[in-house]
Amino acid sequence: NRILANSAYQQTVVIFKRIASALETLGSQLTDVVRVRMFGMIGSVEIVKSNIYFIRININDQDDVCRAFKETFHVYGIRIPATLVQVNAFVHSDMRVEIEVDAITSKSETTISNVI
Repeated sequence: NRILANSAYQQTVVIFKRIASALETLGSQLTDVVRVRMFGMIGSVEIVKSNIYFIRININDQDDVCRAFKETFHVYGIRIPATLVQVNAFVHSDMRVEIEVDAITSKSETTISNVI
């Protein structure tokens, strides 16, 4: 239950492992996933003028999250729609990523949200 501070890659790997475990508990597997939504932190937001914002995206986090996603799915030939959404903040300051997946199993549609 420990958050790996400042490591978006490690947080993403742990989340995908937890998702895989949750799917197995339900008698399912990663190949049943039909959609992935990943939420990552914005690097910083600065006000340039009173109504103009300059957003610095933490590109390393984006690359790390996408690398972990590819290692989880693409390595096994699983191709699914995935969205990476940038957010301003998470509840816990050490969180770098949150992931939701939708999976369709033979029993029913299952949504798993997993946060570390």
